[in-house]
Amino acid sequence: MKQAKRNVTFLLSVLAIIAAIIWIRVGGDSFSLSNAYFYIGIILILIGIILILSQAQLFAGWFKRRDKGESKEDYNERKIDVKSVGSKKNRPLKISPLMRSCFIVGGLMIVIAVLVTI
Repeated sequence: MKQAKRNVTFLLSVLAIIAAIIWIRVGGDSFSLSNAYFYIGIILILIGIILILSQAQLFAGWFKRRDKGESKEDYNERKIDVKSVGSKKNRPLKISPLMRSCFIVGGLMIVIAVLVTI
């Protein structure tokens, strides 16, 4: 399964290179191709970052104050368990194959964009 996901990433990278070669051979503007590849690469890297941050549990355990007229017993029942929040926030980040593919293909697109303009 891991080999198939690596092959998909490699295939996407090769297709991007082939599309660049065809675009230049047909007579397309290399500057516009470079801009498009650079933007696609940046967008893929941003998608990878968003996917990582979405699993980071950044909003777990927000501080809750006692409401007016609320008894201490009601507040203690509603209070957040500190140990459960700490265990959520201290978990290591898991980078999925999709995230890794976004970073690899995005980086390759940026490198291809630079090479096309040279």
